[in-house]
Amino acid sequence: MISWAACSFDSAGLGVDMPESRDGASAVDGGPADAVPAIDRGLTDGEIVIITDAKLDGKIGDQLTPGDGVAGDAPADQGGADLGPCGTTHCPLGCNLSAARCNRLRPSTFDPAPLYPFGGLGQLALSGSVQINTTDGSIIANGNVVRAANKHNQVAAGVLFSTAAQSGSNIELAIFFADSINIAQNATVTATGQRALVLYAKQQLTVEQGAELTAAPGQAGGFAGGKVAANAANCGGGDGEKGNGSSSADSGGGGGGHGAAGGTGGAGNSGGNHAPGGNGGTATNSPTLIPLAGGCGGGGGSGAPGGGGGAAIQLIAGAIINILGTLTAPGDGGKGGTVRESGGGGGAGGAILIEAPVVITTSAAIIAANGGGGGSGATDGAGAIGQDGSPGQPGAGAAAGGTSAGNDSGRGGNGGAKQQPQGQTGDAAKNGGGGGGAVGRIRINAQSPQISGSTVLSPLETRGALGTW
Repeated sequence: MISWAACSFDSAGLGVDMPESRDGASAVDGGPADAVPAIDRGLTDGEIVIITDAKLDGKIGDQLTPGDGVAGDAPADQGGADLGPCGTTHCPLGCNLSAARCNRLRPSTFDPAPLYPFGGLGQLALSGSVQINTTDGSIIANGNVVRAANKHNQVAAGVLFSTAAQSGSNIELAIFFADSINIAQNATVTATGQRALVLYAKQQLTVEQGAELTAAPGQAGGFAGGKVAANAANCGGGDGEKGNGSSSADSGGGGGGHGAAGGTGGAGNSGGNHAPGGNGGTATNSPTLIPLAGGCGGGGGSGAPGGGGGAAIQLIAGAIINILGTLTAPGDGGKGGTVRESGGGGGAGGAILIEAPVVITTSAAIIAANGGGGGSGATDGAGAIGQDGSPGQPGAGAAAGGTSAGNDSGRGGNGGAKQQPQGQTGDAAKNGGGGGGAVGRIRINAQSPQISGSTVLSPLETRGALGTW
């Protein structure tokens, strides 16, 4: 629950300290960041009190005095048409007349109604080193069990774990539902498991400055890279193809596709022998991220596996999401070739979907879903093995492909990022380098997106409206 004020008034006699505004100024100046104490009549889920033109007598618990003839009052000056049974409470997402409550946010990927009957929800506070398993629902922090495994459709430690299927996709969602969620300063939260990660707060979700929320490539809704000399896992055309071989030359695996196409593997050339590089995967998934799915994996080289695709992460809050830290869903780098073999393609960046009435990011925030670099080919004979490509970077820069190991070794292509979304082609050589994985996708659905111009977004986000129920 948050409270805003759009009017100036004297806080004397309220008996509480007024909160500071976001810029550090004290008291209420009428700006959108100011807050006043919420009225204590008891709010239902989804309500946010916004005092637009009310009269208070200086005591906590006062009801709003509607209908003084000034436009913006609720409900009298709006005729009650958009508030109905919601009374004096302003509903940012409108009033649900049939349910006699404010509308709640409807996530774009699943129906939230089955979650609301569960009681006992609390705050999910994560600090230090945290692992969230999307297969069994466990949460481990600093080696200690925060939420035990295998408690499906149960509230444990104040957190409900549930799952949801998605139409048109074999990627299931792992939903962790709490009253509020806070990822503490300098915490590192990593998701593993098979299902895509959904963190869902009834009220507020915050990623503090210095904190990082990420997931292992090829897991949590990301697709696996190809094994040695094999195509990546089928992901609807975005999977990188394996490299090709001839009697004396091997080409690199193609990079995975997602928000753009993956890079082609470097050709294998030796004298009159030519082996074309594995094709990079095509762009996949919708910019809406419906259904929610991660990045596609890179194809395997003749002697190296491809990198896994970045994970699928969804953040939801009924009131507000604050992002001061880092969210990443990187594709993994392709592996370097073994002796006389080519490199693997990089995995594509994953998917990050953010939904709340208010979404705020600061200048320190980073939201990135970048592709991994391709692995380089090995040298011939008893020489050096190839170098692995770098994973997608937590910023706007591209992941580097593996550097050439020497003669006959092709360099891996760079991964896709903000300025160059496509994965880059691996270098041709007797043992070609793998292609780079493409950039992923970022989507923000909000009524009031307040995205700092200094926030790093790679790739650039697309935006949409919120659904309600």
